Amino acid sequence: MDKRPFASTVSAPWKLLVVDDDPDVHEATRMALRGVTFRGRALEFFGAYSGAQALELLQEQPDTAIVFLDVVMETDDAGLRTALHIRERGFRLVRLIVRTGFPGRAPERQVITDYDIHDYQDKTGLSAQKLFTSVISALRAYDDLQALEDHRRGLMGVLEASSSFDFNAVQRYVSRMLAEFTDLARLGSTNLVAVSRLSANTLAVPAVLASFGRWDDADAPGSLEELSAEVSLLIVESLDARRALSGTCGRTLFAHNRGVDLVVFAAGEDVFSQADAVLLDMFLMNVCQAVSNHTSYSEMALDRDAVLRALALHGEQWDVHAAAELDRLSALATAMATRLQTTLTYGTAVDARFVRGIGVASQLHDLGSDAVLIHVLSQQAAAGRSETGALGLARAILAGQNEHFDGSGYPGRLAGDAIALAARLVAVANAYVAMTSTRPNRPAFDADSAQALVQKGSGTQFDPRMVEALVDVLAHGIGT
Repeated sequence: MDKRPFASTVSAPWKLLVVDDDPDVHEATRMALRGVTFRGRALEFFGAYSGAQALELLQEQPDTAIVFLDVVMETDDAGLRTALHIRERGFRLVRLIVRTGFPGRAPERQVITDYDIHDYQDKTGLSAQKLFTSVISALRAYDDLQALEDHRRGLMGVLEASSSFDFNAVQRYVSRMLAEFTDLARLGSTNLVAVSRLSANTLAVPAVLASFGRWDDADAPGSLEELSAEVSLLIVESLDARRALSGTCGRTLFAHNRGVDLVVFAAGEDVFSQADAVLLDMFLMNVCQAVSNHTSYSEMALDRDAVLRALALHGEQWDVHAAAELDRLSALATAMATRLQTTLTYGTAVDARFVRGIGVASQLHDLGSDAVLIHVLSQQAAAGRSETGALGLARAILAGQNEHFDGSGYPGRLAGDAIALAARLVAVANAYVAMTSTRPNRPAFDADSAQALVQKGSGTQFDPRMVEALVDVLAHGIGT
């Protein structure tokens, strides 16, 4: 329950809740603490006259820093019961100061031992100076606990984002990291922009990775040109100087790691002032590493796809129109996989990586007689490559391309789900593409005839669910 509202709390007043059935105590507390500030923030008071009313106000003001609790109100132990309810309802950070005019009914040692409170005060001997000291001590403890909680949430967010990192969704990853960064740095609704550039290419236009804050989706900047000239200039200057800079429009932080330079711009003055600079530096360096890894992965993926494409064309050298046919097969297989993914029929079996890999892998279906290639793909699989990656899927397709759904195929006479999903999918897609393509010994079938022949083989040669996926995507104009 101790969550800050989504607004900047740097200059917001500290909230204090006075819970007492005596109106004079409320007024005396306000008078004694009039004009008090702590860490540049004033005090704001709320009043409750019963334990039940106090709990209602806490629900409305969950960022309350201190609760003054009278012990004897509607019952002799109402304040102590309220203290228990406050903790039970999840308000772990708020500091509780118990005050009583009857210390014999609630002995200090027992209250301190049995209840999670910050301080115990006897009203009869309470001076303005003692009250001031108690409040400052409680605010310092609350602010430190809140900072620790913010760091904990930020680190949890980093761990969650890291565990679900997708090389092909780096912008979503950075956006998530930027949101956690905002919470960690206590920036509230401040507008932020993360911009990166490869260190070795200082002449390149910096790329906007993500933005966060008060922007609507339609207004969030996607490039430097969409920012104001002042902000854009400050970001570029920070990248060129390779250090943090300040300007009238805001401030930047700079980080560098693994050949990537990163600047995070925040609008306004005195931003980042309450953040742990060392922790933020480490945070941004991890974002740099994610961008670097994504760049390396993208380059390797392009090289891999180019090699696999060359192998596929080698296997199709009998047909001068091979490239166009492979493109059709790739597009159809990808569309069918996307359809299977959206139906949720296959759970995690058809994930984003499967959908990305099936298009490339499907093009290798005609290399089943190449013993060297099969050996290479098998070695890749044995080395721990995922079966949902392009190489793993290619291996599965080559191994199961001649199996039939009813078990009448070869070489293993596998049936049903014992045949790899990728092989079942590509068998259907390839049959349709082959029939609708011209061959040396026959003209191409028309789309309706080819679809009818594939449907005729449903349940025998082909998996009915794959046939259904084919029919669905063809109805949407894909693969025709």
